[in-house]
Amino acid sequence: TSSGSSAYQIRLAGFKGLVIIDSSSTFDQFYIKIRPSMLKFESDDWTLDMCDLSKPIPTPLNNQIILLLSDLGLPNKIFLKIQQRYFESGDHTISNFEQD
Repeated sequence: TSSGSSAYQIRLAGFKGLVIIDSSSTFDQFYIKIRPSMLKFESDDWTLDMCDLSKPIPTPLNNQIILLLSDLGLPNKIFLKIQQRYFESGDHTISNFEQD
């Protein structure tokens, strides 16, 4: 999409949930697949409301994210570069540190 978003939080005729743009879609046809679990109440109002959209957010790397991204094919040297930048920046203070 032009906004770069691929996921949208929507409300539609009593349904609410997350819809995701199919990256293989050619946009020749427009449709939304609704799962039964998305139905919250009955309504005849088919106005599509977009409540939020996906956007990048900064987050610290943790073991689970590193393993997932590595398994998906991201080269391990990328993680080493991120770690090197972190230590070179000097911005690695620990706040609210308590010793047991």
